[in-house]
Amino acid sequence: LTAKETSRAVFGDGTEIVIHRDSLISFVSGKLKGRMLQLSNGTIVCDVAKQRAGRVFKVLTPAGEITVVGTKFSVESRSGAAVRRKHDETAGTGADGKKDSGAIRFLHPLQIGVRGDGDSAAASDSVATVKVEEGSVLLRNRLGGQATISKGQTGVMRTAMNVIDVFGGGEPE
Repeated sequence: LTAKETSRAVFGDGTEIVIHRDSLISFVSGKLKGRMLQLSNGTIVCDVAKQRAGRVFKVLTPAGEITVVGTKFSVESRSGAAVRRKHDETAGTGADGKKDSGAIRFLHPLQIGVRGDGDSAAASDSVATVKVEEGSVLLRNRLGGQATISKGQTGVMRTAMNVIDVFGGGEPE
């Protein structure tokens, strides 16, 4: 889905997602132990209700994944491929020079998040920035690096780097 304007989604448990304009997301459903969103490009703000025992809420980005159990945070995901794709759509042609239908390609859950879509140039410049307003989240990037960030902190994951940058001292809960 691509948000044509800032939109809001509310789940039955009270979890609320604000999807900023021009953000590209997918809701991954199935018999997973929790909820999963794929944010390919753009910005979302998540206010996640406390999850039942054994259930998690994840946001998958090209740079890595964010796992929470009840918190409020924002995620911004940017990649070179998404910027190029947007330019190609505006120009009316795809990356291969052919007329672009503008159709969105949905990926199988095993192909999203910590796995690439086959575009190594896009994978090398994907960045996800996570800002925590309440609670804490676990960040895990493609190369196995991970960090837990809490209220008042920002984490930055880059596809081609094992290190996750953490800024801010965080605040006690």
